[in-house]
Parts: sequence; C-alpha cells; structure tokens
Amino acid sequence: MESLRPLSEGLACFSELDSIPGRSDVLTTPMMSTFFNFGGLDGSRTSDEVTRADGANLYLFSLLFRARQDPDLTQRRENVLAGRFPMRYGGHLPGYLALKNIWRVARQSSWRAND
Repeated sequence: MESLRPLSEGLACFSELDSIPGRSDVLTTPMMSTFFNFGGLDGSRTSDEVTRADGANLYLFSLLFRARQDPDLTQRRENVLAGRFPMRYGGHLPGYLALKNIWRVARQSSWRAND
C-alpha cells in the first residue's frame, strides 16, 4: 500500500490539476460524474445518452478551465509543486511528477493520450 501511495496521490493531483476531456466519444467515470454533478444535464437522460454531440466534452472543458482559474486551485498547484519529495510527506509531489512524465511520453507516442 505504501509503495502505491505516490501513484494514487499523483493520479488524484493530475486529475484535479491537469486532466482535460478531449474529442473522444468516451467519457471516464470521474468526468461523467463531474458532468452530472455540476449540472451538465437536467437528469432527464441517462449517461448512455450523453454523447460528444451533446457537448459534454465542451461543457467539461469549460467547467475545468473556469475552476482552474480560481486562486484557490492555483494555490493548491503551487503547494503540490513546492511540496517535499520524500514519501514520508505523502507522496504527492513524486507521484504527480511521475504522472506528468508518463502523460508527456504518452502524448509523444499517440495523439489519443491528449484525451
């Protein structure tokens, strides 16, 4: 559990600070939850009926863009990046940097990694 903590913390930080929906017809469960929880639909349709044509990706992109302009989230990013590297401090920084590097390499390998 301890050895996986940086990876799980890195995934959480990456999702919070950097993930964006792309042009895929598939929405991940966290993105779908964000879409519904922040009023993407009025509840009259199921998640199976939400498609790219519905503007879900654009809505999520807009929502995340606005949220990431918030000073509190900017401060959160600064705190993660200024954090201590040793795992005894939670593993946020090493996990986040590892995930950012994996994402960078994946994006160089395939355009699909942008989504």
